[in-house]
Amino acid sequence: MSECIALSSFLDNPKSISNGLLLYYFQDVLLDTPFGLDPNNEEHVFDAQRFMQMHKIKNSKSFRVFLHNLKKGDYFHVHVKDIVDEIYHLDEVAFTEHVEQQKGAYLRNRYRLLYPQRYAIVGYGILGFNYALYSLVCRIGGVLGYITEKEVHTRHCELFEYISRAFVNGRELQENIMLGIQFYEASLQACPTSFSRKGSYWNIVRELQNDQLNSNHS
Repeated sequence: MSECIALSSFLDNPKSISNGLLLYYFQDVLLDTPFGLDPNNEEHVFDAQRFMQMHKIKNSKSFRVFLHNLKKGDYFHVHVKDIVDEIYHLDEVAFTEHVEQQKGAYLRNRYRLLYPQRYAIVGYGILGFNYALYSLVCRIGGVLGYITEKEVHTRHCELFEYISRAFVNGRELQENIMLGIQFYEASLQACPTSFSRKGSYWNIVRELQNDQLNSNHS
């Protein structure tokens, strides 16, 4: 991205933190609405249910447990942290031997993805991905009746404070989200699209950025 959007640009609309993931995972979206999808649209409800099932969210209780754990850094972020701690001090020869001992190509890809970035992410892992996924799950939970618009807004105001403490600018945040997508999909591709409905995440972010810049200049 040629220009860098400041984190403060999310302040007026904290829910926009998950707009990139919303466009990545869903075909038909309503970016400017609290939930991102239409609770009265059967296809939207079906898509929301399917996405929740991918993360083993079956009801309001499991929804809230998932949000709580995401915000405190569990799930994907903690898996990254564990791997980085494991490989941080390994040289390339020792790392290659270590990777070969891991079971399955999926896990080995995750190790290979993180090894060249281990120094850069040692402080915050993929918290950006955790926070963006938190935002996304929080929003589409409203489609299934798990959360109200008011609570979505309150949670996002709090989420923005977490993000602003962890990241310097919007580009740093988006790069961390991209790394999270790669880790989740165990992909070594620069722009994986295994679960995408609209192409690569970077292209989606560029389009969102261009829309915002054009809006600011109009």
